[in-house]
Amino acid sequence: MFDFKFRRSVLIPFVLLLALAALTATACGGGDSEESAAAPTAETIIQTVIVEKEGPVVIATKLVETTKIVEVTVAPVSRNTLSGEVVVATNTVGVPVGTPELCVPGCGNEKYLMGAWSTLFRAAPDGTTNPHVAESWSLAPDNSSITFKLRSDVEFHKGWGFLTAEDVAWTINSVNGATNTDSIHDNVGDYAANYGLATVVDENTVNVIITNFDSRTPRYLFSEFWQGVGISSKAVYDEFGKEGMRDKFIGTGPFEVDEWVDDSHIYLTGISDHWYKTPGVASAKILEVPEEATRIAMFETGQAQITRVNLPNVPKLLLKGGKVRPVVGSQSTISFGAGNYLEKVGARDGKPLSTPGFDASLPWVGDPNAVGCDYDDMLLNSLPSKPVCESMENARLVRQALAMSIDREGIAEAIYGGLAGPSFMTHLSADNDLHKDEWKIAYDVAAAKELMVKAGYADGFDMQIYAGVGATALEFATAFSADWQSELGINITFDQQAYSAIRPTFVDRSNKELVVGGWTTAWPPDWPQGREDNSWFDGGTMKYGALPFSALTYGKMLGEADTAVRTATAVDWYEHENFWRWQPGIVDVPTYDVYNADTITWDPQRATSIWWGGVAVAMPLEDVQVN
Repeated sequence: MFDFKFRRSVLIPFVLLLALAALTATACGGGDSEESAAAPTAETIIQTVIVEKEGPVVIATKLVETTKIVEVTVAPVSRNTLSGEVVVATNTVGVPVGTPELCVPGCGNEKYLMGAWSTLFRAAPDGTTNPHVAESWSLAPDNSSITFKLRSDVEFHKGWGFLTAEDVAWTINSVNGATNTDSIHDNVGDYAANYGLATVVDENTVNVIITNFDSRTPRYLFSEFWQGVGISSKAVYDEFGKEGMRDKFIGTGPFEVDEWVDDSHIYLTGISDHWYKTPGVASAKILEVPEEATRIAMFETGQAQITRVNLPNVPKLLLKGGKVRPVVGSQSTISFGAGNYLEKVGARDGKPLSTPGFDASLPWVGDPNAVGCDYDDMLLNSLPSKPVCESMENARLVRQALAMSIDREGIAEAIYGGLAGPSFMTHLSADNDLHKDEWKIAYDVAAAKELMVKAGYADGFDMQIYAGVGATALEFATAFSADWQSELGINITFDQQAYSAIRPTFVDRSNKELVVGGWTTAWPPDWPQGREDNSWFDGGTMKYGALPFSALTYGKMLGEADTAVRTATAVDWYEHENFWRWQPGIVDVPTYDVYNADTITWDPQRATSIWWGGVAVAMPLEDVQVN
């Protein structure tokens, strides 16, 4: 195994690995393929690299890397033939559901990530948004609606005809909680926060009402970059109905679904002369392999050509012909939103907000309406201008004590082999230029004990934490809360029920369990901050609470066209988070997929989605070609 020598920086070790991969891999070519794609191409220039070898130890001592993005505007040309098969081993294949409105978390994003469904637009690595199913888009002068002009040659799989505006309008209305209150789609709240009814203008034109203009449109929700939706066939729905469509997997992507079996596999067949791009392989298998040791063994023995493993195990795969592909990093957080349902009215409609889970008896929850409390000053400003009332201050001290009692460096070392780094601010990597030193949270158990005494909890208390499913999730939750249990007297019960089982409590705001959160370190700071912690997401999940300043911030940033103003608004929100400790970070984890460069060529021509899990390992699968 490689033994890395590195500074305490999150990304340096794997930048070194990346350099090694760039030096040892052969140039991408893939045989006699004839192809030019309407997507960006990236040219990577290694200017200076010095590599020293000392037995098994490999050290890259200097690396300067730049990436130049070149936009190619010519239409894609199909490969002449399809051949070969690629096998992907990942931790989950998601939840197979064909019906859009029934597509719970683990289903909606997976559809386009596997390459079997298509979004309206295609995200480019340089931040631009390119045409895909939609040829163009236009906003009404007053930002009250958005109109999509569609391609006329997009065909559904298995003979279900050409995609029309009716399919697009029906799909959007089906998943949107504002137009379909029965929707349980993964992105139901995201659409409801911004969009109303989608209507057919003509066969290839769709108009969508904008209820709250989003400055990220259409990259957000209408491309695969984040929380998009793959367009489905209304004809299939009309033929089989809501329940009958569950097992009908009909999309328009470069791959056609042969089988999608829960907890098992996805089998795909490449489509020749596809309207976007003919895949480089005839077939693909995405296999669910929860055990990392098994994924490693499959890669080492050639049974899988693409996989993702925890950071400490990546180097051993490089010795077996592996090459790393950097994808978005993830961030782990702990949310104290449980019980902290503090909003009074809905952000979208101003109506009283039902908050059955609000519970000021929980030590980390205060009552902003208690005697002496100034609700507006505390919760509608970035920082309060006057002393905080006792109820809210004691709860804040508890959250601060818990945040100070997480050994972030120790967790990064023990679980991630020192290749992850500490995280402090939700939604923001510690390496981001906007991150302030004063937002870092010192590991200080002694000071935490003093805060617990001051808050009135010298002997600790009981707590439930939703850790997520599986042994890895439990290991992580146990690790970051170790000092809570041993030093602060917190008696913890870990909940590991399926997400689908606990999700209803996130929707109706009745949850009282802390939640181990996950986020991406690639979320742009100038994008609206505050996700699933405020009533803009009413109708979808609000698992991180109902926080008034998050609702204000999200609303302000949605319609603001000026990037500098959005960024300044985000900084105000970070300051608010830093003071109140609603959802502190734990670790930032860089993420790398590994593929076998001896057997396949993989030259991605689409921007990697900032969705980081499961089937995302395979994106973009159409750019894989067997050597």
